[in-house]
Amino acid sequence: MDSIERKLAERRERHIDFLKQLVSLNSSVIDMGRRGNELCAQELIESTLSSVGADIDRFEPDNDAMRGHPEYNPGHSYEGRPNIVGVIKGAGGGRSLMINAHADVVPAGAEGWLCPPYEPRIIDGRLYGRGACDMKAGGAAALMALETLHECGIKLAGDVIFESVVDEEGGGNGTLACCLKGYKADAAVIPEPTGLSIMPAHMGWLFYRITFSGKPIHCAFKWKGVNAVDKCLDFMCRMREVERNWAISKRHPYLPPPTLCFTVIHGGDSSSTVPEKCVLDMSLHFHPCETENGRIGSRIDAQLRDEIARFVGSDPWLSANPPQIECFQQGNAYDIGEDHPIVTCVRGCLESCTGRRPEIQGLASGADARLLTNFADTPTVLCGPGSIDNAHSINEYVPVDEYLAAVHMFCKLFTEWCGTAE
Repeated sequence: MDSIERKLAERRERHIDFLKQLVSLNSSVIDMGRRGNELCAQELIESTLSSVGADIDRFEPDNDAMRGHPEYNPGHSYEGRPNIVGVIKGAGGGRSLMINAHADVVPAGAEGWLCPPYEPRIIDGRLYGRGACDMKAGGAAALMALETLHECGIKLAGDVIFESVVDEEGGGNGTLACCLKGYKADAAVIPEPTGLSIMPAHMGWLFYRITFSGKPIHCAFKWKGVNAVDKCLDFMCRMREVERNWAISKRHPYLPPPTLCFTVIHGGDSSSTVPEKCVLDMSLHFHPCETENGRIGSRIDAQLRDEIARFVGSDPWLSANPPQIECFQQGNAYDIGEDHPIVTCVRGCLESCTGRRPEIQGLASGADARLLTNFADTPTVLCGPGSIDNAHSINEYVPVDEYLAAVHMFCKLFTEWCGTAE
């Protein structure tokens, strides 16, 4: 590690400049991932992987191959949106490690930024720009670690697989396509922004669209009609009670309780008419234990539908005109446990590089870790620079020192987990 640390100090500005270059590329998704601009970032990542001796597999996700998979998100086009997978073959005898990073970012907007979102700047030790935190700093840190090892002439014993995927922000089809192509490893790290905490678990999600019907009439005679918006509001009050009960009864060591969030509501057509229809979108985030027999979130989904049935049964109008319930998107949870060898190894490497004992936490949202763990037989941990609290935000940033610490950590992780050739 002495030669590695000298090289890290020598190449500090190179590592910062590479992150700036990556953040300057507008690789945003469009329309929730249905289209995207990832190619510019993917070409930079591909050339960097090639320069460190990786064998490159460049391919666009195949909708036909993914169709029918429980985690597939339909309606997305991948023309000109390739995944880049770089494989650095080890000398043999070591464990393989996968790094999975997404090249896409959410749209930036233009108002309120300290600097233009694709003209990254360092201000008070923070590198600002769209994607700096989520998650170009994490992917760049792992790439710069591989470059550092290459420049030091260090040959790893185990293989390294670097997946730079598209469309993570649109649901994960990029990583799903890698899984279906057969890429797997003994373990994986996804360098999502965790503040260099270690996250061996994340929540799953179910997104529902619930449509309430009413009886329209002139609003001056509202008692003669049935207000679909009122029925929806009554439902929302009932769901808050359900969420409170789950907060008491459903616990996990490092994940928050399940949550219900009302995200979109549309009701009514005219200011003078009792609404005939109201449509509510609602998200449910759940623990790993709620999936049964491979059916995503099946246990808590059944509980939710039972609660809805009781609510509907208590209302004569809704009993005769029950709301329509559609689950339009789903993603599984996962948990490999805090004692898994990859968790222990990452924790030791971080402690060695930073001098502090990193926390074990869980991610309250979702990530692609569930795909690698559940469908590619690759136990996965989340760990990277930056805070999830400012991902997707105006003035998104990553602390420069945290990014550089991540480069150091990945250097140590590659040598510790994969081993080095004699």
